[in-house]
Amino acid sequence: MQTELFKVLREKIGAKNLNTLVEEKVFPVAGDISFEDFGIENSEIKDEMFKEVDIIINSAATTRFDERYDIAMNINVVGAVNVLKFAKRCEKVKIIVHVSTAYVCGEGEGFIPEKSFLLGETLNKDLYLDIDVERRVIEDKLKELEAQNLTSKEVTIAMKDLGIQRLEKT
Repeated sequence: MQTELFKVLREKIGAKNLNTLVEEKVFPVAGDISFEDFGIENSEIKDEMFKEVDIIINSAATTRFDERYDIAMNINVVGAVNVLKFAKRCEKVKIIVHVSTAYVCGEGEGFIPEKSFLLGETLNKDLYLDIDVERRVIEDKLKELEAQNLTSKEVTIAMKDLGIQRLEKT
């Protein structure tokens, strides 16, 4: 809580009060957004979360621009969908914040205002990204690679190459 990020709150309510507030309001739960319900199997914890969570901040992502395509898709796309599905089951949710790297890459220059996108909409208005198609492409490629009995390093290289190829189509 000593970072610059919380400076305004520390000044406004005091460091001790900020620590108390965080201890009362924040409860970390280990999970993985690439799985439904974040892979949390304990139904008591899930039920409590569905009853109590009112703010969700999703900043989970892979920011490696040479990530394996399947891993990037599972974390950055499927993960975001899983967070939304989870939030819809939370009785008290008031706000969902999704932090994305979408605007750090591209050909646009200058000030680029944020805007909402519909599922499948891309920065390139001429293209549509169908997540189900991309997931099938990934699944088919993984099956093909498995049939070739490649090493894990060779699979990683092939999946990174697939990501680059798919990117070039968008």
